[in-house]
Amino acid sequence: MYLGGNIVKQERNYTIEFFRFMFAVNFVLLHVFILGPVRMGGTPSFANGFDVIIPFMAFSGYFLMGHFKKQQAKGLTAQVPPSRQAWNYLKARLLSLLPLFITVTVACIVANCMWFGIPAMGGVMYLINGVTEIFGLQIGGFYGNTVMGSVAEKGISAVTTAGPLWFMSGIFLCGYAVYYLLARHDRHFTGWIAPVTIVLFYGSSYLTDNMPMWNKFLTAGEFAVASGLLHMFCGLSIGVLLWVACDNLKGKEWSRGMKLLMAMAQAFCIAVVFFKSWVSTASPIGQAFSIGWGASFFYTTVFSFLCLLNVDAVTRCPIFSSKIWRIPGRMAMYIYMIHYPVMTFVFLAMGCRPGTYEQNAGKVTPAYFITLAVSIVLGYLVMKFEEKVLMPWLKSKPWYTREQAKKEMEAV
Repeated sequence: MYLGGNIVKQERNYTIEFFRFMFAVNFVLLHVFILGPVRMGGTPSFANGFDVIIPFMAFSGYFLMGHFKKQQAKGLTAQVPPSRQAWNYLKARLLSLLPLFITVTVACIVANCMWFGIPAMGGVMYLINGVTEIFGLQIGGFYGNTVMGSVAEKGISAVTTAGPLWFMSGIFLCGYAVYYLLARHDRHFTGWIAPVTIVLFYGSSYLTDNMPMWNKFLTAGEFAVASGLLHMFCGLSIGVLLWVACDNLKGKEWSRGMKLLMAMAQAFCIAVVFFKSWVSTASPIGQAFSIGWGASFFYTTVFSFLCLLNVDAVTRCPIFSSKIWRIPGRMAMYIYMIHYPVMTFVFLAMGCRPGTYEQNAGKVTPAYFITLAVSIVLGYLVMKFEEKVLMPWLKSKPWYTREQAKKEMEAV
């Protein structure tokens, strides 16, 4: 249960920005080196367990909780229905990320249609069928639709409209749910709803050896639930709980011995995170040091907590905590979303097509560096467009401004 704590104002935590950027770069690596060969009909040389995604979600949950507590401290939530609070939060995220959301969705459809030679009308139907992804039901796409066919016919990367879309739709849908529950009764949520849900979901997944993934689902008889949404809900909830823990510990004076212990723990956890992120599970060293997703879940959660607490020597070392990571960290979501269609366009420009892996296997590595560079540039441009054009325009509208929103909330 959250017992209050002091919301201590601290300097910006650039360590989080470093790792957000690192994870975004790593996701580009995974998709290019795994999905590129698969799409060309080959066997990928790089394999990954996809079990180091908790920090990416936990950081989002941490900032969500921070936003909620700031609103609460300003007295903007006392007389406001929970659904209105959650909607205001979701509306702000939707409006600010809408250009990115729409651009990536359309770009992915165009890229996939070009890759598989789907005619224009087929692309329209592809968009219509792809609506399930927007609502977090990516598993529907994996069974195929009238345009793309089934996963067995064309491969995982071909079936969905935009691979990273599951993450953004999860941020929207699960973010609304978590914010609503916090607004409804934050102590109930942090005291038992979040912990029980996390233990039940991840515990049952671990006991059944079914790692939670966005392309899987859990069944009980004829009832099925998309794992992606539960995974995101629990990941955000972990971030909320980490905010509570960090808030209660901020301002605490740590002994040198305790800081040393935390530094040792963080050094080990960072080593696990880097190993699981950048070393192929199919490589000899990856197989020699095989770490299951259950253990990875534990280590990455501790890693996330220590990054957010930001008091140990490892987390605060200049490599991770430099101000230079401020902009790259903010760009992480943009890079993560944009790289997916960019990857397909890059492979197309390099002459790669389905069934051409033997001739084009050597192009995967240069495709990665080109995709990364283009994604960083485009991500920066889209971010600046939202910052310099979209947000000022939105703030000029009475239905969006904070003052107007406050009046509406007070009138309820």
